[in-house]
Formats: sequence, C-alpha cells, structure tokens
Amino acid sequence: MNFDSQRDGWNVWEGADTAPYKGRVEVKYRDAGTETCHSEELRWNVMGTNYDIVAWRPVEAVEAVKPLDVQIGGGHYKKYTIQPVEFITKNKLGFLEGCVIKRICRYEDKNGREDLEKIKHEIDLLIELKYGSST
Repeated sequence: MNFDSQRDGWNVWEGADTAPYKGRVEVKYRDAGTETCHSEELRWNVMGTNYDIVAWRPVEAVEAVKPLDVQIGGGHYKKYTIQPVEFITKNKLGFLEGCVIKRICRYEDKNGREDLEKIKHEIDLLIELKYGSST
C-alpha cells in the first residue's frame, strides 16, 4: 500500500462480513480511490476486485456551530456570561421587555444615546399598554 497507516490514521482492512465501525468512515479502495459515507452503506466483504476496501478510518463528526456562538454585526452581546436573548427567553419576557434588556446591554458598545432614547420610548409604550394612558 502507498500510505503510512499510522501517520494518516488509516486502519488496514483484512476483510470480514461486517463493518468494523458504526458511523461515518472514509475508505480507500484497491484502485486508490476513496469514499466517505456511513459504514453501513458499504460492501465490506467484496474481495478480489479494484473495489476491495484496503483501509478505513473514522470520520470525525463536525460539530455544528451553535447559534449562540455566532453574532452577526458586532460582538456587543458575546462578552456577557448570559447573552440577552438567553435571559429574555428563559425568563419568558415579552417583546418590549426584551428590547429594553438587549438595548441596555449594548448601548455603550453600539448605538449610545440612540439606544437609551429607544429604551425610554419602549418603557413608555410598556406603561401605556400594561396600565393605560396616564393622561
């Protein structure tokens, strides 16, 4: 074989009826081709052809990026131990309460006074919608 099985993480395949591993694998064929798929999709017992599996290795699953690990348009929320969206969701806060929380967390890093003005407006809206007009 033309590869260093130790260095590349390949396992030499001597042939058997069943897959040596359950999960995604990369296989090398006798004709030097490779394929990546789930181990149960392969014919492990084919012998005497160019499609013989001569080596295999598990393919590490790529961990999906969690939405809370991504922030589009800046990093003003990522500095917090608990991001505003987590706090708002876990505490089942309403829309306006959530807007106030997110803006108070970011105002120094994003829109400054404009965010504070929006917070005042959202508080006024909240008071009016919850308790009616004060005039």
